[in-house]
Amino acid sequence: MTTPRVSVVMPVYNTERFVAEAIESVLAQTFPDFEFIIIDDGSTDGSLAILRMYEERDPRIRVVSRPNTGNVVAANEGVDLTRAELMARLDADDRIMPELLERQVARFDAEPGLVLLGANAQVMDESGVVFGDFTVPESHEDIEASHLKGDMAVHHPGAMMRVAQVRAVGKYRPQFRICEDYDLWLRLGEVGRLANLPGVMMHKRMLPGSAIVSGIAERDRTVERALDEALARRGLPARAEPIHSLIRSRADYYRQWAWMALRASQKRMARRYAWGALRSDPLRGKNWKLLACVLRGH
Repeated sequence: MTTPRVSVVMPVYNTERFVAEAIESVLAQTFPDFEFIIIDDGSTDGSLAILRMYEERDPRIRVVSRPNTGNVVAANEGVDLTRAELMARLDADDRIMPELLERQVARFDAEPGLVLLGANAQVMDESGVVFGDFTVPESHEDIEASHLKGDMAVHHPGAMMRVAQVRAVGKYRPQFRICEDYDLWLRLGEVGRLANLPGVMMHKRMLPGSAIVSGIAERDRTVERALDEALARRGLPARAEPIHSLIRSRADYYRQWAWMALRASQKRMARRYAWGALRSDPLRGKNWKLLACVLRGH
């Protein structure tokens, strides 16, 4: 077997509603020289049947299925199975644009010091309707500055990495579950350069029941621990104060999504998220103000 230029790694757990769309976005890439490693992390829905169907159709797809171990262990298993020099990550409920791998490989070929390359994203809801932008900085310096403030500046889905460097810094660390990507980005930033491609190259699905929404308190604690370790490794001064995240509750997520949907003229979606914010925190004045604006349509 010839060694592919890129290994695409995608853990899957109970995403039968979305996983076919994610797979199709990989198979539609203009850059064809890849292997597609899919780790079924003990799904109990119909995900595995969908994966097996695609595995039979395309020889580039390799499905590994075993009992549930959690997303971080599954991601590291994908790193271990990777045969290519470059690894692209994808979540099973997202989708990437057809030119993403081609543009990323060209950038890595042109910049030997590059170790991580992400892309800008648009946000979509459960049904795949796009309703906003998640813009990230493009330069190494701006990305590092954001990371050292506790902000995420490289989207995990759609990110491509040099496998040797990922392995050298210790891969994903299970103790940083929920922000395992942020922790890895900090460590990769210490051995090479980080960047994001200009332009929107993927759609990132926002789900009210996702781990990032349900585990906000754990996320904040884990981000602070990862940052504290990075500052110590780099010989930088310790944090003088806690990280002030704009998203501190489930209501904050709903409110953010509602404003994004309203700006995108997705009024029905904006109303749904506004009601979600109000139900989550009925005593917050911002949520009542949001509902009034949504009901007016501006």
